[in-house]
Amino acid sequence: DRKWNRRTSAEEAVRRLSSPYDLTQRECDVMRLLSKGHTQKRIAQDLGLSINSVQTYAKSLYRKMGVHSRQDLIDLVCDAKENE
Repeated sequence: DRKWNRRTSAEEAVRRLSSPYDLTQRECDVMRLLSKGHTQKRIAQDLGLSINSVQTYAKSLYRKMGVHSRQDLIDLVCDAKENE
């Protein structure tokens, strides 16, 4: 179904982006949830982390990926999904 395809497509895009940017598994987890529009508070709850940890992972993945906003990150993930 469509929801499943969107989910697997997003998961695949995050997986493909992880290697060229040398992202850790936790950075990938945070990227996946940020790209879905989740707040840092929600991500912290979902992953069992503090908000400070989520902020640290987000800053690290933004730096590694050369993005400066959540929208830049979402655009990268969407571009990776479209180039499957």
